[in-house]
Amino acid sequence: MKIIKPLPVSKAQKELLERIIRQNNCPQSIVRRANIILAGATGLNSVRTAEKLNIDRETTSLWRSRWIEVAPKLSVIEKSKDKDAAKQLDRALRSALKDAPRSGGPSKFTTSQNAQIIAIACEDPKDPKASNRPIDFWTNRELADEAIKRGIVSSISGTHVGRFLKRSQLKTT
Repeated sequence: MKIIKPLPVSKAQKELLERIIRQNNCPQSIVRRANIILAGATGLNSVRTAEKLNIDRETTSLWRSRWIEVAPKLSVIEKSKDKDAAKQLDRALRSALKDAPRSGGPSKFTTSQNAQIIAIACEDPKDPKASNRPIDFWTNRELADEAIKRGIVSSISGTHVGRFLKRSQLKTT
């Protein structure tokens, strides 16, 4: 049987992980990850940790690996002479327990199409030279319909226009 070295967790890191576990408003996924690290620090391997925490072994292996990657960075922060080192360590440790960014699907609309929809949103909807719509303000649905009418996109929902405008920090009304 292969002997597993305990995960490297300093006293300060252990205290932060335990504080995370005790927090009432901490997401359970973060608490679970903190528990995985603490179990690994006691020398439990992925299989035993998974059994103890009633989760799958792949999850424990993943978070053990991520901790091993981030541990040296946490140690550097911890040994720093910076007066904010404790706060930086707390932020870095919490960040290490978060999900990795996900790529998501490819964008359905080009930057040019997005810019043209923004341009429509900046127009007066009653302008006879442009839209000539019988409305005072653009709604997400009206913008989507106008973008389709002008051939900017073949299809788009009002909900998608609203999300896009929100990301762009623009409002229709």
